Amino acid sequence: MVKLSEEESTRRIERRISYLTGLGVKDPQKVLDANHGWGYSVQYMENHVKYFEVFGISSVPSLIDNCPKVLSPGIDCIGEKLLYLEEMGIKDVCSVVEKTPEIIGTISIENMKEHFQYLKDLGIEDVGGFIERRPNFLTRSPETSKNIVTYLESLGVKNVKRIVTKLPSIFETSIPNMEEKVSYFRDLGIDDIGKVIEKLPQSIGTLSISNLKKHVGYLEGLGVRNIAKTVVRNPKVLSFSIENMNKHVIYLESVGVRKDRIGKIVEKTPGLLGSVSIENMRVHVEYLEGLGIRDVGKVIERTQGVLTYSIQRMEKSVKYLKDAGFNDIGSLIQSFSSILCLNIENNLKPTVEFLIDVGYDVADMEKFPMSVLFSLEQRIKPRFAFIGNERPTNRSLNVILGPGDYNFATRICGYPDENQYQVFKMQFLEEQASVTT
Repeated sequence: MVKLSEEESTRRIERRISYLTGLGVKDPQKVLDANHGWGYSVQYMENHVKYFEVFGISSVPSLIDNCPKVLSPGIDCIGEKLLYLEEMGIKDVCSVVEKTPEIIGTISIENMKEHFQYLKDLGIEDVGGFIERRPNFLTRSPETSKNIVTYLESLGVKNVKRIVTKLPSIFETSIPNMEEKVSYFRDLGIDDIGKVIEKLPQSIGTLSISNLKKHVGYLEGLGVRNIAKTVVRNPKVLSFSIENMNKHVIYLESVGVRKDRIGKIVEKTPGLLGSVSIENMRVHVEYLEGLGIRDVGKVIERTQGVLTYSIQRMEKSVKYLKDAGFNDIGSLIQSFSSILCLNIENNLKPTVEFLIDVGYDVADMEKFPMSVLFSLEQRIKPRFAFIGNERPTNRSLNVILGPGDYNFATRICGYPDENQYQVFKMQFLEEQASVTT
């Protein structure tokens, strides 16, 4: 090998810097330093640049600036990598390379194959789509990715595949960062952390600890007492924008929901702060007002579901009640809004028909609407079976169904205690179960 003079070496380096500068590379010296200190011949670099341009790279200078090592592998090696990415189902290889040029610059094809195989082992079906969304995954150590999966499983995450598919960036979150959030969740009293992560992977991934604390503070300010239960019920409440949640609260108060009841409502239905749009809530409120309900706020306080059920479902319930002979539907729902939650075929209709069969009519039910809300199998049928499956003289539904088991047995039926009724009820339920099976 001929040793170049210092003057010749300097000229060659200057030609290379001049070429890179003319190409539009911002820091030519950085490129040379990354490639043995003197870089490659102008001809060598020209061949690489032409190859990248023909392949479809939109900005070769930016590619080189972002990862000078893209000039290191031979063209045959680069071609092998690009072909492999296409074989793995990546539709826009150029975009992946532009986002993460290290893929062709520093990552071996053996390393890429190990990453793709690991994704397949996790059950990821569209590995190409996964990498298109998060090409940085190929730059991480396979061992690091495996450690993250193991950690998630140790927290009770049962479907890791779903987590990494939904949030590929989870592989870019350090385990110490996750541990900090897990510790915070435990301080809040959350035991089933795996369930929270499965519903909202961002809770342990992209959401910062300071952001989580801000959201918890906001919820506490609304009067939410059981933060743990609220978060487990709908972890998305930790990802809604606080500004947007505040707009939802203002709307709920504007339709009559009392400020001191907001916290309880959020505990039961956290999605009202973000999953349900204000426009959707407005449509539901207008529908309820159209039924003659005077105080929609109180209805929402008792049954938050009236803002989440489909209008079509509620219309079916209202139609059934009208067809059955109920008159003042507005007053009925105002007092017992949960009647809109009942399944018509499985709950409401069988209960109404049973009460009519034992001698009551719709007017009796309107006097005591709770009668159609009680469990037909667990409360209504056992009690009427105990008194002979017919309407007792001068005994309203309130008298038969309203009291607890003790008062029903002692005051209504005249027994010294409730034991005889409890034994009968147990035997009745067992007989009913055996008939259905």
